[in-house]
Amino acid sequence: MAPCSECFKNLNKTAQAVRSDPHLRAEVNAVLGDVSLTGKVRVKHPLEVLVRDVGLEEIRRRVTRPLAGLKIAPYYGCLITRPRNEFDSPENPTAMDELMAALGAEVVDYFPYKTHCCGGALLLSNKRIALGMTRDLVLKAQQRGANSMALACPMCDMMLDPYQGPALRAGEKPLPTFYFTQLVGLALGMNPDQLGFADRVVSPREVLAALS
Repeated sequence: MAPCSECFKNLNKTAQAVRSDPHLRAEVNAVLGDVSLTGKVRVKHPLEVLVRDVGLEEIRRRVTRPLAGLKIAPYYGCLITRPRNEFDSPENPTAMDELMAALGAEVVDYFPYKTHCCGGALLLSNKRIALGMTRDLVLKAQQRGANSMALACPMCDMMLDPYQGPALRAGEKPLPTFYFTQLVGLALGMNPDQLGFADRVVSPREVLAALS
């Protein structure tokens, strides 16, 4: 299991290549020596583990604090559905949409922006463009009626929380964001004080207070 989206993409790409190409697998194993790759390793993101392995019905059964009142734009970022794999669509993924709905939230239609890049890869080389990409994601989510965003990538989390302030222009309203596991924990009854909400740069206090 790989929670980091970049790690997930690279590990998944490698696993697929080794699994599908016997000649490549033989070359890799010749270099590895005593350690050998069989091609049977399956790399998973935590989102897949929750939605596919635990299952939406089981999660729905365990919800004790429904997220009614949250209007969530599910944002996947540009990495966790690539390369194309059996988990979800690389163009219009739905796993996080389904998960948020199972938790009781209202899911906002965020296609096609749900897989657009957050700009994180450009932060060091071209900060202006990177922040512009972040700003665009926030504004598009608000235009779709979202009062919050659910994220599944640590880099996207960095861009859309601590860097959201620098990205927005004067007078533009910030949008609270959550890592998707925070919302799972909240809906399943965990103590909110243990879920890191107080550490969010864009305060989620107002939208959390509106939970019915």
